[in-house]
Amino acid sequence: MGVKEFYRPWLSERGLRNALLDIDIEARETGASNPDATERVLLKALVRGNKWVRHAAVDNHHATAQVLRKAIEDEDWEVRAAAAANPNATEAVLLKAISDQDWHVRAAVAKNPNATEAMLMKALEDDVRHVRRGVAKNPNATEDVLFKALEDEDEEVRHAAADNPRATEAVLLKALDDDNIWVRRAAVQHPNATEAVLRKAIEDEDWDVNVRRVVVSHPNAPEDVLRKAIESSWNDIRREAAANPNASEAVLLKAISDQDWHVRVAAAGNPRATKDVLRFALEDKTISVRSSAAANPNASEDVLRKVLEDRDWQVRRGVARNPHAPEDVLFKVLEDKNENVRCTAADNPRATEAVLLKALDDDNIWVRRAAVQHPNATEAVLRKAIEDEDWRVRGVVVSHPNAPEDVLHKAVYDKNEFVRKEAIKYPRATPDMLRVCIDDEDWEVRAAAAKNPNAPVDVLRKAIEDKNKDVRWAAAKHPNATEGVLIKALEDEDWQVREAAVAHPNATEAMLIKALEDEYWWIRATAAKHPNATEAVLSKAIEDEDWRVCEVVANHPNFTPELAAKAAVTANTHDVLQVVAGREDIDNTSRVIAALRDPGNYLGLG
Repeated sequence: MGVKEFYRPWLSERGLRNALLDIDIEARETGASNPDATERVLLKALVRGNKWVRHAAVDNHHATAQVLRKAIEDEDWEVRAAAAANPNATEAVLLKAISDQDWHVRAAVAKNPNATEAMLMKALEDDVRHVRRGVAKNPNATEDVLFKALEDEDEEVRHAAADNPRATEAVLLKALDDDNIWVRRAAVQHPNATEAVLRKAIEDEDWDVNVRRVVVSHPNAPEDVLRKAIESSWNDIRREAAANPNASEAVLLKAISDQDWHVRVAAAGNPRATKDVLRFALEDKTISVRSSAAANPNASEDVLRKVLEDRDWQVRRGVARNPHAPEDVLFKVLEDKNENVRCTAADNPRATEAVLLKALDDDNIWVRRAAVQHPNATEAVLRKAIEDEDWRVRGVVVSHPNAPEDVLHKAVYDKNEFVRKEAIKYPRATPDMLRVCIDDEDWEVRAAAAKNPNAPVDVLRKAIEDKNKDVRWAAAKHPNATEGVLIKALEDEDWQVREAAVAHPNATEAMLIKALEDEYWWIRATAAKHPNATEAVLSKAIEDEDWRVCEVVANHPNFTPELAAKAAVTANTHDVLQVVAGREDIDNTSRVIAALRDPGNYLGLG
């Protein structure tokens, strides 16, 4: 049996037990890790398997308490560690594991969310730092556990405690007293950092600048912290203060006159920037500062109109991308001499139908394309755009979700093949559109028509006769393919078309039997694997000259006791005979015959 076969969800308990008998170690391991493996299968794996099979069984998320109790006594530490790490591990299993002689097992307990506070406290006294660090990372560690972890001699343990998702204000305040910068930084970056934590952090002038910068950028940073930060001698700290959404007008007014232009840009773009802040920003000599102010949603309409007179196009583009720019402003922006400004205006979220229609008159293709791609593009916009001289614009029109049916119908007659293909690629294409495109001169257009979920039977009949194999393949795979289409596909000269027909859900018994005569074994195997394969199909397939086809039959859900008994005397490969020997629903004589004839059987009948 192939390794992948043992991971199939439909495999029965008998099939999984057979997997544990396989000559291939990887196959046995895969069977033990199957999500449908029962307690009986997993216990059998712990007895019969090598260490990797036992490890796979214990690592299975469906491992029961009984499986884990047995595994925690295993001679191999990796198996015991897997048991200790399993989310189903009970308190009894973890208590046994916390005293294990191997530190890997103890570390697994330390990380397990089911570990009790007493277990974690005991683990913090471990000689191995990896165990203690596991405790500090435990998502259920209590405040007392984290307090103790912060007193550890190892900085990685203390860092993990400061970074723990359950760290409280008291824990974070204690972490700020640490000698190690990374422990303190972890405390400051913590999402639970309160104003008290941040105030304490900003007052320590001996701290590394990166720690204070994290404090200032924190979303919980209070006003007094930001006021202190804006007076800092470090440019990065002042910039973070100016960018913080909690910054007050006083902080931003101080920032907008800063000597460093990066700080001024941050202030000009701050969502809390007031009218006075933006007025100073728009008078700034630096282009980036003025551009940032022009794009600020708080800029008034009068301010935006005035900024349109700015000499630098980057500033005018700031107006074009402003989410509150009114229609008349966007109209004026579309007359700008710079194409980047006009393209940004056509992409503005507030662009109306009138703005988009005006953008379609632009000489630049990317401006027109931006208008067509806009989510607000109406049917009127799209009808105008489908007449565009450039196929790159028309191609975007047909892919727009608002494109009306008349636009799509027009697109199927477009002179460009890409536009025609795009028009029928989506489920909106009607059967009449597909009938037009199945006769297209371009094979990719015809293939797109054959792939469309709305393709009617007459389109598929024409597609299966196409000179291009990709078109025929699309017809053979189509869910609406009829028996006639599939029968024609089975006679195709290309094996991929034939394989698609054999794998089709509508394949009949007669089709599958016919496919078993194919020259290629993988097509015959596809027929034998088909869920519709009857006893007649499987009976013929089990006699196939290729062992891979027989293997598929042996693992088919419809493999009956009668077929198994037949296979016991006709099959010649280990994979088939091994399955037959493990069958409990056939007579013992057939099982013995299969076991004796199996060249790879070294474990008996299972």
